[in-house]
Amino acid sequence: MAADHSLFASKLNKCLAASSLSAEDVVLELNKYGFPVPQHTFSYWLQGYFLPRSEAAFQLVDVLESVLGVSDASLSDALLVDLSSGLSFVPGENVQTEASSFSVAHRRFSSVADDATDWEATVIQKVVRDEVVLSADWKTLTQEVTIFARVPTAPNPFFSFQLYYEDGCECPGREDVFYDLSGVTLKKCDVSKEDGRTIYIAHFSLPDDVVPGDLYKFSYKWDEKHIVAPNILCNRFVPWSLDFYSCSVTFEGGIPRGIRYVTCENRGDEDVEVPNDIPLVRDGNTVSVSIKNFGNIIGYFELPEPTLNNELNE
Repeated sequence: MAADHSLFASKLNKCLAASSLSAEDVVLELNKYGFPVPQHTFSYWLQGYFLPRSEAAFQLVDVLESVLGVSDASLSDALLVDLSSGLSFVPGENVQTEASSFSVAHRRFSSVADDATDWEATVIQKVVRDEVVLSADWKTLTQEVTIFARVPTAPNPFFSFQLYYEDGCECPGREDVFYDLSGVTLKKCDVSKEDGRTIYIAHFSLPDDVVPGDLYKFSYKWDEKHIVAPNILCNRFVPWSLDFYSCSVTFEGGIPRGIRYVTCENRGDEDVEVPNDIPLVRDGNTVSVSIKNFGNIIGYFELPEPTLNNELNE
């Protein structure tokens, strides 16, 4: 398989050539940062064979970008594209796997959102990246979501997203809640009340020239302002099995002691916590997780109770 079949390999070769480092230098630096990558593995990546696929793949590539002086996340984005392509990137096995089966878990969606969604026309999410910044007092949150999704064959494909504002949050106007959109247009945003929560149901339209079956990237942001600091961040559930999910939280006041990543399964009418061995990767004030084949679970960061003197922060 030639390297140009892998976008990651193509980008990696260009970044390496633009740096003053050799492949051996890069491998040495990755090992120093705690990522023991064998020299032959790095060589395979350059040739377009195989990909970083461990649970910490995105953290490894973040370090790789830092080592090579890459500032635009182009390697991370290329890895997302390759992982979502369905291609094996194994010599002699350049075949595309079948798309993930579609199964909607209606119980996780508000009745309003469920009724308003044409599930046949919505994009099929393959890779999701959540990036959160939390203020030092834990009360102001900014979240950016980047999604790689398959375009369905149905006419007028779109993406729907429901956002809950619990009691104790400042609720923005329907036209102000989502911003910095890239790759999509906000067609409409419905607002309703259910179980004491304010629910924003955004309907994002895709450009007219998208091609059914193609992998498509888009992103958007929103803010939350809490009266009382929350103890759960990035509560994520999707009705598809994702190829990859990654989530990072940057704490402006420092990463709190006792933070953990929680996974739950729904059993009847109850969400039950299930053990996981997902590694938490720390880099400065940022903590992150990466999960392969994320689906049929609920995942979120759980924070300890904040203290007035912020003594929980590391």
